[in-house]
Amino acid sequence: MLNVSEGINVGTEHDCRSVVDGNFAVIHACKIPCHCAGVGYTGNLDKDHPEYLVSEKDNHLYLNIIDAAFPLSPKFGDPMFRAAFRFLEKSSKTKEVLIHCNQGHSRGPSIALAYMAKMDLIENQTYAAATEDFKKIYPDYEPGKGVVHYLENNWNAVMQL
Repeated sequence: MLNVSEGINVGTEHDCRSVVDGNFAVIHACKIPCHCAGVGYTGNLDKDHPEYLVSEKDNHLYLNIIDAAFPLSPKFGDPMFRAAFRFLEKSSKTKEVLIHCNQGHSRGPSIALAYMAKMDLIENQTYAAATEDFKKIYPDYEPGKGVVHYLENNWNAVMQL
C-alpha cells in the first residue's frame, strides 16, 4: 500500500485483507473476489440487479469492474468513477481511504489518478499528462488497455463527474 495523497492510499488485494481496523474506508475496484463477496454471489450477477455495478456498505465501496483489454463503455465506467469520487469525498474527511484492485497496477490506481486530477492534485489537462504526473508518485501504474482507452476517450467527461 502506498500513500499517494493525504488520506488516499493505493494498493492490492492483499492490502485490502490487511486493513481491518475502523480507520480505513475501502474502494474495492475488482469483481473477484471483492464485489462478489460484498454483494454475495458467485459467477455472474444479473445485469438488472441493483448492485450490478456498484454496492456501498458501511465503509466499503464495491465496484464490479474487470480489467478487460476491450474498451470500457461510458455506461460502465461513468457510474463507477462517479460512485468512487462521491465515496472519496465523503470518506476521506474522516478516514484513510484504500483504493485497491487485485494487483495494484490498473483499476485502483486509475481511480486514484482520476480523482487526484479532478481535485487539481496532479496535472489534469489530459489523461497523458495526468499519467506522467501520477507515475512520479505511483511508479507501479500500468493500466490495462480498456482502462487506458476509456480514460483517453472520456477524460473531459470524467473530470466533470
